Amino acid sequence: MAVLAATLVVGWGAFWNSAAWSQSPDPEPPVVAGLVEVTDPTDTTAKIEFRVAPGDGENLEVELFHGKQDGGTLDDAWSDRTGPLKPDPEGEPGTYAVELSGLEPETVYLYRIKTASTAGTTWTEPAEIETAAVPTPWYVTLAYFAVFMASLIVPFVVGDWLAKSWRMPDYGWKLGIILFSLVWGVYFVSTKPLSLGIDLSGGVVLVYELDETKDKDEAEEGGAEDPDKPDWQREEEVKDKMNKLVSAIQLRVDPGGTRNVDIRPYGLNQIEVTIPRANPEEVNRIRKRISEAGTLEFRILANPRDHKALIAQALQSRDAFGSNLDDDTAEAWWVPIRPGHEQGFVDDPEIAVRKEVYRGRPVVEVLIVNDSYNVKGGYLSHCSTGIDNEGGGYAVRFNFNRAGAILFGGLTHDNQPDTTQNFFRKLGIILNGRLYSAPVIKVPITGGSGEITGRFTEKEAVDLVNVLNAGSLPAKLKANPISELRSGPALGKDTIERAFFAIGMSLVVVLVFMLVYYRFAGLVACGALLMNLLLLMAIMMALKVDFTLPGIAGLVLTVGMAVDANVLIYERIREELARDAGLRMAIRNGFGRALSAIVDANLTTLITAVLLYAIGTPQIRGFAVVLILGVLLSMFTAIFCSRVVFDVAERRKWITSLSMRQVIGETAVDFIGLRKIAAAGSVMLIVIGMASVVFRGNDLLDIDFTGGESVQLLFNEPQEIGTIRKTLEDVKDAEGNPFFPDVAVFDTRFQDEPEGLRFVVNTSKVVDEETEGKSAIAIVEEKLHEVFGDGLGTNRMTIDAMTPIGRTPTSDATPESSEKETPEPKEAEPAANLESRADLPPSTWLASADPAAVLLAQADPAAGVEEKETSKEIPEEAASKEPAVEVPAAKPVERPADVPAAPSPSADRFDGGTEIEVIFDHELDEETVEQLFKKRLSVIRPGIGLEIQSPDPRYESGDDTAYRNWTIRVALPESEVKEKVLEKIEAELAATPFFPASSSVGGKVAGDMQQKAVYALLGSLICIVGYLWVRFQKVMYGLAAVVALVHDVLITVG
Repeated sequence: MAVLAATLVVGWGAFWNSAAWSQSPDPEPPVVAGLVEVTDPTDTTAKIEFRVAPGDGENLEVELFHGKQDGGTLDDAWSDRTGPLKPDPEGEPGTYAVELSGLEPETVYLYRIKTASTAGTTWTEPAEIETAAVPTPWYVTLAYFAVFMASLIVPFVVGDWLAKSWRMPDYGWKLGIILFSLVWGVYFVSTKPLSLGIDLSGGVVLVYELDETKDKDEAEEGGAEDPDKPDWQREEEVKDKMNKLVSAIQLRVDPGGTRNVDIRPYGLNQIEVTIPRANPEEVNRIRKRISEAGTLEFRILANPRDHKALIAQALQSRDAFGSNLDDDTAEAWWVPIRPGHEQGFVDDPEIAVRKEVYRGRPVVEVLIVNDSYNVKGGYLSHCSTGIDNEGGGYAVRFNFNRAGAILFGGLTHDNQPDTTQNFFRKLGIILNGRLYSAPVIKVPITGGSGEITGRFTEKEAVDLVNVLNAGSLPAKLKANPISELRSGPALGKDTIERAFFAIGMSLVVVLVFMLVYYRFAGLVACGALLMNLLLLMAIMMALKVDFTLPGIAGLVLTVGMAVDANVLIYERIREELARDAGLRMAIRNGFGRALSAIVDANLTTLITAVLLYAIGTPQIRGFAVVLILGVLLSMFTAIFCSRVVFDVAERRKWITSLSMRQVIGETAVDFIGLRKIAAAGSVMLIVIGMASVVFRGNDLLDIDFTGGESVQLLFNEPQEIGTIRKTLEDVKDAEGNPFFPDVAVFDTRFQDEPEGLRFVVNTSKVVDEETEGKSAIAIVEEKLHEVFGDGLGTNRMTIDAMTPIGRTPTSDATPESSEKETPEPKEAEPAANLESRADLPPSTWLASADPAAVLLAQADPAAGVEEKETSKEIPEEAASKEPAVEVPAAKPVERPADVPAAPSPSADRFDGGTEIEVIFDHELDEETVEQLFKKRLSVIRPGIGLEIQSPDPRYESGDDTAYRNWTIRVALPESEVKEKVLEKIEAELAATPFFPASSSVGGKVAGDMQQKAVYALLGSLICIVGYLWVRFQKVMYGLAAVVALVHDVLITVG
């Protein structure tokens, strides 16, 4: 495999002397420009070294914030901070070194570095520190090693000793294997935690929203959508895209299907991700996997020798070369470098680099050039982790398919080095829109493989491999979830307790039956069954496989199969004893003659389980894993271990005979003679069952397949989940059917919220919205209000402050007149003066045709102030030179509905209005708050000015994140706002139950997952036919088994 060798050139002065830094006239804020490096982390300490470029300001302050949660750019949101830092006196200029202490062992901490001066403030992206484990003393390590070796050796020594003492020397290794299995089984069960899935333990629920801006851009690039396309076709396309998105995310976060992460559509443009028992570290990792684009590109970095003119043009015309990874027609574009790895690039004179500040954070970008090969991640066939032998840490190794290998070979061939002048070109590896590494091209790479280096940690490398193997997402999600809640078990604690009680009782009944019916043989069977369960639990704990409800179903099936194997053996022994065979011969023949039937049954089951895991859905894989392990272990315990116990007991004379009960003796039923009656009965049952299936239709499927409605309830007082579920199950409609079909209730809460207040109700309620005139969600919410009444919580609104908005001094109009009248322009004002035109937008509006930019310009009060000041600075002589021109009255022009009306630049449209600061008991998004106020303002009169924003620093205009604090500006005087708006809203909120979230949810088993399940079943049937064909030399045996299986399935479904 060809390895791309990367070299780092360490320096400092070139970073600040580069011409790229002189492009912006604005004062440069301080930035963390050098490589941020964590060295020698221990169990309680970590040392962080970095470099700071002071910029153009004064009073430089540098501070590091850290904690287990990312506090963003809010000082108070971090749990720990270092205080102002001073440069390292022993390092180079601008170098800082800080040692964090008091950390917890084996814990992941997040940190950001804040740099501030009079020129501005910047923050770095969050980075991770993982502390080491508590160092183990040498004598403890030696003791662990001794115990480990003893656990490997002692069982076989004891087994050999027992075999010799019992005069059975050939059984030493057999006894050793059994003892070894028991020792390690007990060890793992007693020391490893039991991992439970979402349905049994709950977890964290993340709700992501599609980034519609990117989808809109892609739609525009792809051309106008067909206006004649029917609605059903649009809905199918949206549904198909959401299902593909769910599948792609599933491959990223749970590629093995054993992590039990639930992902399903939530509403029209949202995805719900439920992570079982997740700690903050794991939640952050999964959030990163979900939000990453999953794109990979290979591009040549611009260099002064080949691209001198292009570099000059890019540095002079920044906007023309903005980052644009989706535009394959551009000649070149800027790509940001992976945070913390800038130093290896900024000092390199052979590439083009520039510095930017994006959202208050420093970003270093490299110019890359376009090429005709367009080598991207879509050509990858496989990715895996490896060791970076040169730079240290982990690397990501990749392989191209045949087409990708040809393109990659052509790209590296066209950019070979000029060895006569010692000139090497660099290949940029761009992952998720960031430059990760840029190795030099030494020779053409035609092998179709390579390596991405970047001093990755093991977890980072594994995450990247999962993302790249899953591919890019079919639709982009917003970077941060719009909701994050703690969820209780999806089945409810009371249901889980009853389920485990039922499983425990069934196991006890089986064990008692085996003891009573088969006596000593039953005792051996019970021991083998318990050993089977012990080893199964130990392996799942060691592999950290989650136990889920399907997994428990597989566990119960395993118990049944293990008992079935023992029954087959014991019945064969009974037949041998009935023929007057000796006990030793009966045991030998019983195990020998039952072996083929047991192996055939278990192998066919194993084939099915392997196929279910290979091409099945994540829900099926949990069942398949337990079934595979159970089948293998049942053969080990029932055939091997039980046989050893019987042989030892017989040779040691612990048993001289085997007595078993027999309920059914000799039978003389002519089953073949009854075949016609049995066939007629089967056909009749199948026809009746299939008719019932057709009659029920989709009612036969529960919410996991059909989807339904999901409503979040909030109570005033803590409630018992069992009481809520029972209450909803007892609610009937007019026809006596359950009003909430397939109702599922589970508790949820915010991180610091008490339990029992917040619940999620899911139901597959079907409503004819055209007939009812309401949506299914509205009907469900109304019924929930009717059922629980005043017990449901409300969302009160508290007025924190009300401030009148002062009038602009140049206007003498009253607030009332400003709403009703538009002042005529003065005749003395020159028409040529742009600032004097009341019918034109401010000059800042002309900077962009983007409606979003227009909205931002309109909402910026500073823009209006600057324009008024500019208008005042124009000399009167200059104004008088312009001839007065009489402008005829213009006809009103109808403006698009999505473009706001242009306010007069000489006055704030909210002059004489009111600014209100409100706090809600529970968080609301911007759209909900806007609808609350619009509803009341429209009653007064249409068109009243309204502006809403949140003072929360995380707030961005137009996002769907919910906040408690909101600032509202209304073009009404304070008295009118209070009486006609605020009091009405307060009364409405007090009388209306608050449902924090309501949405239609998709099925957990999406359309493509249903197809995969069908393919898995068909594949297993084909493999069973093939195995029985080979095993018994006739295909009819396999077909007969499949026909019998299909018959049983049809009877069961019917």
